[in-house]
Amino acid sequence: HYMNAAAYWVRAPIRLARGDESDGLLAAEHGLSLAREAQDPQVLHPSMAYYSHLLLDVGQPAEGSALLDELFERLQSGPTGLGGEWLVPLAFAVVRLEREADLEAALESTTTATPWVRAARACLAGAFEDAADILAGTGAAPHEAFARLRAAEGLVEAGRRAEADAQLQA
Repeated sequence: HYMNAAAYWVRAPIRLARGDESDGLLAAEHGLSLAREAQDPQVLHPSMAYYSHLLLDVGQPAEGSALLDELFERLQSGPTGLGGEWLVPLAFAVVRLEREADLEAALESTTTATPWVRAARACLAGAFEDAADILAGTGAAPHEAFARLRAAEGLVEAGRRAEADAQLQA
């Protein structure tokens, strides 16, 4: 079924969070395979974004970066809607790989101001606390939690432990 790929986007990080890295990767790979079969950017692009983020989580930056190369090539090759929720894990991935310019270039043509676009842009600017606040308003708790974690990491690096703790408790 067309939307089965989306079920695997949800399953993969759950399995990973439960400590089952191999099953998490298998779910993500299967979701991407289904998305490739569908050949619809509305399914394929999110699958690629989620999988690249997951690959970074399991310590496979080369594979994650290669998937981002393909995704950005696809985004440049034709019109596509850039306003969906998948922009957030994509932003997390590009920031971790220091490829913010790639997503900034892709977002230049978007005229939508969805919460997802605003949160992605906040991530690209390193404003993870702002991204988390935006995401809190959407109810996307896993994305908000990851943004708060990234905000806390930055605050610890800046020697602001109490503020970092507040992010982790939010």
